[in-house]
Amino acid sequence: MNRNGVFLVVLWSTTLTSGCALVAPHYSPSLENVQRLKDAAMQPAKVGNFTSTPDKGNANPISIRGSSLNSPYEGSYAKYLAQALEQELSLAGRLSPDAQMEFSGALQKNGISVPRWDRPVVIWRHVS
Repeated sequence: MNRNGVFLVVLWSTTLTSGCALVAPHYSPSLENVQRLKDAAMQPAKVGNFTSTPDKGNANPISIRGSSLNSPYEGSYAKYLAQALEQELSLAGRLSPDAQMEFSGALQKNGISVPRWDRPVVIWRHVS
């Protein structure tokens, strides 16, 4: 069973038995993203402020069948995105607190789609 399948089973069973708030797993860097950052001809960068626009389509926490899914990063999915970017830039050797290039953004849509049991969980985000 792949990692997404295991997460779905744990999420599903915990939701059924607890009926309370859950915490999303910490971000796990993508080796493909790290390699692309290493291969890119880019200068070092720093991670700036990521904000979250309060809106019905930008759930925080995400509601899942009577339970809620909170970000493990101070309860903020905007901070989740910042942490993910920071981890991947760091692993690629492209993170520098003194860099002139800065990544920042505003999370506008956030949600989760839990399809049939034989398909992986999809967590989606839209950042501008």
